[in-house]
Amino acid sequence: KGVLVLTCHFHQRVLNLMGHSDRPTILTGKAMNQSELQRELEESGNEVGLVMLLDNLFQINCIFEQWEHAHKYYKELQKYAEALKTLETHPGTRQNKFFTALFCLVWHRKTGRKKYWSKAQRIVSLLKEQQAAGSPNNDCFIPILDAEMSASKATTKDKVHAAYWKAVDACKYVHLRALAHERAASVIEKSFGDRFLAKEHLQAAKRHYTGWEALAKVRDIEGKLKYF
Repeated sequence: KGVLVLTCHFHQRVLNLMGHSDRPTILTGKAMNQSELQRELEESGNEVGLVMLLDNLFQINCIFEQWEHAHKYYKELQKYAEALKTLETHPGTRQNKFFTALFCLVWHRKTGRKKYWSKAQRIVSLLKEQQAAGSPNNDCFIPILDAEMSASKATTKDKVHAAYWKAVDACKYVHLRALAHERAASVIEKSFGDRFLAKEHLQAAKRHYTGWEALAKVRDIEGKLKYF
């Protein structure tokens, strides 16, 4: 049961991405019930299991660009400082760092609060140090974070467009190429109002998410394309 508690939320997250839920950011379905598991973990004092659950909720909300909800789970995670340290030894630690840095960059752009920019900078520096020391797969996350940081400083649409295309070209996994295109669309539309260029990036993101077989994200992108 202990192993199940530590893995079922990731299993449900995968099922949700594959399209097995009408509410993909809610981890309830075949593998688990979100509210029941959270209550059980809180009542038993299992902070490690609770952190694993909250981290998956945080990440799935980042994937679907539900930043307000991601912020809620980000704040919840900060309450469990000791249990959070267990993520350092978890196989998913790179994903946790990546999505934390991505969230902080998005939230800095939204709120202007420097502490989020500073935290993102620290994480990116750490990922690069680990990569230089031989840590595998950090290089698949760094290009997107570099693009986000460049986009925050760029003053022209062409520079932002180029930064995200550089990230797409550097990403070796299809879902990260999809995410890079999706982030490009969001930044270009919000910062420069160019819906035509944003739509091109969304169409590319849809193709990559289709290749990844993440049907929930395909539907999500289709909804954004209708808006554009």
